[in-house]
Amino acid sequence: MLVLLIMPAMQPEAYAGDREGNKGKRYWAWIVDMEGATRQGYLHEVSDTMLWLCPIFYNVDNCDSLKAFGASRIRTIKIRRRGAGGRGFGYGVLTGATFGALIGAGRSSESDWNVFSGSERALIGALVYAIPGGLFGVLIGSLKRKFNIDGGPEVLRMRRAGLQNFARIKHE
Repeated sequence: MLVLLIMPAMQPEAYAGDREGNKGKRYWAWIVDMEGATRQGYLHEVSDTMLWLCPIFYNVDNCDSLKAFGASRIRTIKIRRRGAGGRGFGYGVLTGATFGALIGAGRSSESDWNVFSGSERALIGALVYAIPGGLFGVLIGSLKRKFNIDGGPEVLRMRRAGLQNFARIKHE
């Protein structure tokens, strides 16, 4: 059950949206250029040879200050969905609480827990397991997806399909 709840956090490209673009979903990108400088912004568009970022939180319909990056300037691209850590925390708390409640309720009354009723043991288990579940969810949700380009236009062309899953505007 834990695996089913955290799969969206582990494989965000599978849940990134349809071909028309990610309506309401924002993916923050970090681009490290060949000199080692880092640029960041929301991933707006990807083509065979270029990548465009919007450096500020923008309106769904437009961005007035797009920054273009040619493939020859890009060393790596890291992408993370905005708010993914919070969503991961929520999934983790729910999963941990469910798991803890099942473990707590399943404890036999012959153990040291015999001063508590079955529902009290379930509540204690849920509270105890919710905390590490939430922390684990934050860790999983905060992971960044990394694409190595190393200044090669052919590499960007090969990785284009994966990157377009995170872009605001998609191309065929």
